[in-house]
Amino acid sequence: MADITLTASMRSNLLSLKNTTDLMGTTQERLSTGLKVNSAIDNPSSYYTAQSLNNRANDLSSLMDSMTQGIQTVKAANEGIEAITSLVEQAKSVANSARDVTDAEERDKYAARFNEIRKQIDALAKDSSYKGINLIHSSGTQVDADTLKVRFNEYMGEGVSTSIEVKGVNLVSGSSTGGTIDYGLGMNEVDVDNVSGASSWGSDITIKTEDATSYFTFTAGTAATQGAITDGTTYYYVDKNGAVQSARGSEIKAATSETNFGAEGKIGDVQYYTTTPSYTAVAKGTDIVTDGTMYTKTADGGYTKVTEQTISSERVAQGNIAIDASLQEVENAVAKLREVASDFGSAYSIIETRQDFTENLINVLTEGADSLTLADMNEESANMLALQTRQQLAINALSLSSQANQAVLSLF
Repeated sequence: MADITLTASMRSNLLSLKNTTDLMGTTQERLSTGLKVNSAIDNPSSYYTAQSLNNRANDLSSLMDSMTQGIQTVKAANEGIEAITSLVEQAKSVANSARDVTDAEERDKYAARFNEIRKQIDALAKDSSYKGINLIHSSGTQVDADTLKVRFNEYMGEGVSTSIEVKGVNLVSGSSTGGTIDYGLGMNEVDVDNVSGASSWGSDITIKTEDATSYFTFTAGTAATQGAITDGTTYYYVDKNGAVQSARGSEIKAATSETNFGAEGKIGDVQYYTTTPSYTAVAKGTDIVTDGTMYTKTADGGYTKVTEQTISSERVAQGNIAIDASLQEVENAVAKLREVASDFGSAYSIIETRQDFTENLINVLTEGADSLTLADMNEESANMLALQTRQQLAINALSLSSQANQAVLSLF
């Protein structure tokens, strides 16, 4: 106050006490907040630099969750691939078991097992989703497959690599029209209903001729009638090899000791004809379904009937071809699964590496901001102790300086 006069000594001590109190206030604030720069007033350069570093660290921290979820999505797909691979291996075992048997019923049972495994592959692929994203199953074409996009940094500019895209594939058991090489494993369903002409592992399917010259049908001539054999007439018959032969009546009587044909022109089991019987080539693709209705050439140029045993043998052979085709499809499926697993593994490694890098970068940014704003608690504690001592000394000095003024009271 202007009306009160202080001595120079008292004024100096009072000012020192005030400065000490201000320093104690600053130190107390630092101790309570842990920061030496609490606002732009404390240090504008350090405050705004630290704020920028912390802002970027916060932006990257929000992306860490996206990376973590991306890793989990790829892991879910990889788990599906491993399980599907196991099922494909089981399908291969079933096909090999079917190859080792020839019974149609047994093969059909194996075929049913194979088809059931295919259904489980489709169901497993469908279940391999994570938070609505399924990288190994799509209900549409390859264009409709899910795509996982994981951002790695906060930049949004053009031409900057800010993310990775993991394109989904459709690992259903079969194939789909309208897709690409990434669409389906190509394991076709085995026909267990034995539809004519369809691919099946069974041996009870209809066989179709593959070569128009391999199989023939027999067209009988005019059968000889019962009665005397005429010496000068030419007769025809089919020998034991199925070949059409001709002989004069006199030759027949000499060879058989017979002078008359029996019923329907037969001598024993041999049917004789007065006109030439013939064999007509069967068109390619014709069904072979009845025992003895067709003939095939023998090694000596004759003809032999296609018996049920022959047909069954060919049906088994055709079943083998179908099984071998399925085994090849399984091998292709395994190769496809390994290819996709490798692609996803690469994406997984990239995301994981970027996640580790981002985590370390966040630490670097936070440490940089802290170095600009954090207070040294040990130093500030020592400062507080020193200021408390200084404050007490200032109070004592102020008291001493006031004693000179108090001495005047002794005069009264």
